[in-house]
Amino acid sequence: MKSYLTALDDVSFMRVQYGSKIIGKELPVFGGFYATKDNYYVVTGENNTDEDNTKEVYRITKYDKHWNKITSTGLTNCNTTKPFNAGSCRIDVSGNYMIIHTCHEMYKSDDGYNYQVNVTIQVDIDKMKITDSYTGVMDQRESRILHNG
Repeated sequence: MKSYLTALDDVSFMRVQYGSKIIGKELPVFGGFYATKDNYYVVTGENNTDEDNTKEVYRITKYDKHWNKITSTGLTNCNTTKPFNAGSCRIDVSGNYMIIHTCHEMYKSDDGYNYQVNVTIQVDIDKMKITDSYTGVMDQRESRILHNG
């Protein structure tokens, strides 16, 4: 997805469209957008085909309701060559925790393939700190069965 609609307090709607210059890009690959009562959040990423564990691959950026950047947090060392590859980015907030469920292409496995799997990132949006993430394969046995069969 490259565009979102969100309701504004004055009962109108705002369209967020990737590629339209309203705000500068944080990282070059667009993932998703989310609006809370007080803030906007944009999730971006950057390809990491060199499999560099020090490279920031996902970034969550927090803006006020006038699109002024407040802060951001990023994820490194996350087994990712291509963020958001072959899927979408879904975001929800519960209390002060944001859950991002998206996808990625992983580092090359022992069999020479770069598999695509899900990614989950949990962010404390008050502190803008990533508190948990999962970027691996849940069931290695299933992966081998699907690849071989």
